[in-house]
Amino acid sequence: MLNGLRQQAIVKPGGVVEICSPELSAGATVEVIVLLESPAKHSEKPLTSFIGSARGSFAR
Repeated sequence: MLNGLRQQAIVKPGGVVEICSPELSAGATVEVIVLLESPAKHSEKPLTSFIGSARGSFAR
């Protein structure tokens, strides 16, 4: 049977990721999958610049 463990971690210098959990027993075989969050992309335009710009909306 497979059991899952989900944690967030901070990458340490040298690309080291540490996972600590009492559910992990010494000598157990585990598979680790690392999902890297990409930084959020910020729009160069403020959201207020889109007001009234859609087709059928009031002219500015």
